[in-house]
Amino acid sequence: MKIIDAFWENKNLNIETKEIIVNNNDSLLDIDKIINSLSDKKHYIVIKIPIGRPDFIKLITDKGFYFIESLFKMSLRISTFQFPNFINKFDEMLTYKMITNSDEFACLENEIKKGIFTTDRIALDLNFGKDIAANRYVNWLKDEVKKECEVFEIIHENTPIGFFAIKKITEKKYNLLLGGLYKNSMDMGFGFSILSKPIMELKKRNIDFAVTHVSSNNLHILKYYFLFGFSPIDIVYVMTRI
Repeated sequence: MKIIDAFWENKNLNIETKEIIVNNNDSLLDIDKIINSLSDKKHYIVIKIPIGRPDFIKLITDKGFYFIESLFKMSLRISTFQFPNFINKFDEMLTYKMITNSDEFACLENEIKKGIFTTDRIALDLNFGKDIAANRYVNWLKDEVKKECEVFEIIHENTPIGFFAIKKITEKKYNLLLGGLYKNSMDMGFGFSILSKPIMELKKRNIDFAVTHVSSNNLHILKYYFLFGFSPIDIVYVMTRI
């Protein structure tokens, strides 16, 4: 079991946050003790548990937690990837460029704060909501940029329509951290681009693998991941409580 003091969430959620990562070797008694130790003050507690453990689910539910999402860890072998024929014509209509200055990032921040992310656990939690979720994404990206994350805008006819962010894990593996379409572009049929463009960039760099995490609440984007050939390599259940 791993207990994380998610101190970076304090400025986002205005509440002390703890994250508990449970593994199959943990006992019910150990889980119970950890939860009890965090019950002396008000916390936002996020527990991630392996699938196939109804005993864990029952204990944690009895402690007042509720299920919020399944989190899929997805992987794609970039080195052998071939773009699906059906998107090539549409993908050629789009370009992308790295965000390199504060003005460009401010425009991205403004787009995120319009509420483009609506399916993550913070947006769906009645204790928080979409505005807090948007601010959390902005702060997260700012922190990640300081740690060598690269952010790109996707462009159609000289107009930014979305973005994606990538981060190096090893010389041959990258994390697709985040991506999304802007509000005024969501009905244009370019949703695939938040995957096609980062994949294109990684292929240029001769990267072998891309990994990412996707919420079960976002069925629309999950379909794109499977369509592009991503495979789930791990799934965890996420339960929360305040």
